[in-house]
Amino acid sequence: MSFFKGLLTGALLGGVTALLKNPNTGEENRRKLRAYSQDITAASRKLEGSLAKTQIALSDLANQGLSTAKVARDDLSEAIRDFQTSTLPHRNAIQEKLAKINADLEQTQMSLEDLEERLQADKE
Repeated sequence: MSFFKGLLTGALLGGVTALLKNPNTGEENRRKLRAYSQDITAASRKLEGSLAKTQIALSDLANQGLSTAKVARDDLSEAIRDFQTSTLPHRNAIQEKLAKINADLEQTQMSLEDLEERLQADKE
């Protein structure tokens, strides 16, 4: 509790000293204090308005960002679908060629096995 007593005593003594050493009259001090208070009030209202405008601007920016992201996502999805559709015939042709190559490899392997058997039979 002694800290708060010291704080209160210091504030009281500081206030009394300021009043006694102040060269202005009480009326002048009240007028200055009123003007200062009005300036502070006006500044705080201006700040409040600026903060509200900033909040609205940030909200609008966030909404625009979401909207842009959705458009980009939709465009990308459409481009992927178009790519898949346009490459389907090429993919099918590649699959057919791979199937033919596999069939040819099997045929070649069977032919090599037959040839090997005949060579073995000729040696005997």
